[in-house]
Amino acid sequence: MKDPEEEVPPPDDDMQQEEAEQEPDEIPEDIPSSGLDAILDPNDETNTMWREYVDKPKTPLPVFDGFIAVELSAEPIPFHFVRTDAVEWDPQQAHAMAMNSARIACDSADIFRGRAKPARIERRMTPACLRRLENASQLLVDHMRRDARLHARIGILPVIMGSISGWLVNPRKFDCVVMLRIGAERMCCNMVFERMGTVWKCSYSDIG
Repeated sequence: MKDPEEEVPPPDDDMQQEEAEQEPDEIPEDIPSSGLDAILDPNDETNTMWREYVDKPKTPLPVFDGFIAVELSAEPIPFHFVRTDAVEWDPQQAHAMAMNSARIACDSADIFRGRAKPARIERRMTPACLRRLENASQLLVDHMRRDARLHARIGILPVIMGSISGWLVNPRKFDCVVMLRIGAERMCCNMVFERMGTVWKCSYSDIG
């Protein structure tokens, strides 16, 4: 019986050479343009605005850095705010917003774990946001009643403030993140503030 490999004829070198000669060595010149050559052509007058946009010097966004003093903290709490809109803002306004964010974050954490009444914060928070915070508080408090270890971790010790980072999105909206600590548990409070009349009210508060 013959080996199956012996029945396969060897490749024809002449045939492979003819196929190689038929393959084009160069890309034909009649391939349509993708349009990028017109955009990248520095000599085209229609691309003047594009070049001006690309070459335009970038202006850094205004930044406000500072510190606030809070209770139960041995060191000042740093804050870092970025203004992403052309609205006028000064360091005094940034400091006031940092204080407001710190208070609402701590109050939200205390309401969330059942250590404070919602009435404490109702003037600085929208009704919808306060209602969501109350619903989350009921779930957490019920869970802590069944889990003594969870209550010991986050239900007894005071809230310690951390850093504050914020973005002034437009004249009527401000987003921020406040870092918090309860004992060994680290968490953050994400908040959204909306300007209503002459005051800023928290319309979103999420602790996790």
